[in-house]
Amino acid sequence: MIDIVRASFVFDTPAPPEEDLIAYARRIFYKMDVAAEEFLPFDDYSLYLSVEEGSIKGFGKVGVWVGGLYFAIGAYGGFIQGVDTIKRQGSAVARAIVSAASSDEMVRHVPKGRTRVNAGAVSQLEGLFVKVRDRELVQKRPPAEHWRSSIQLVSNCLLKLRERLRLRLNRYG
Repeated sequence: MIDIVRASFVFDTPAPPEEDLIAYARRIFYKMDVAAEEFLPFDDYSLYLSVEEGSIKGFGKVGVWVGGLYFAIGAYGGFIQGVDTIKRQGSAVARAIVSAASSDEMVRHVPKGRTRVNAGAVSQLEGLFVKVRDRELVQKRPPAEHWRSSIQLVSNCLLKLRERLRLRLNRYG
């Protein structure tokens, strides 16, 4: 799975009772699920939410299968256009998570907290496209040389793995 939504929040407030914190986390998780269903074009996704006490700290993310992300990106026409669209959708879900967390009655009285939102791996992918477009990333070696060195690296790793397995088998068997 690959993260397409990341949101975090911190509210400086005294630690609430455990049952209040659990209820708070459930309310945010429900709103997170609603936002993911509303904004994202995926039928199959995973939700993760962690809420900690002390100051109330939370981290939420939505993950999708790489194959599903690939097909969803392709459904929007061009690859770059698809990445941009998924990024905007992921950011909308992240903003919904932070909004749900900050508008809840448990933290409404607290001064504005610290929040961060992004579209996870899709943001990183878009950043790579921008670097390639702006010629900040260029291929330094010819493709054939790159493939030869990559194949050699994989071959060396497999040989080391085979040797380690052989040593373990000799030790236990």
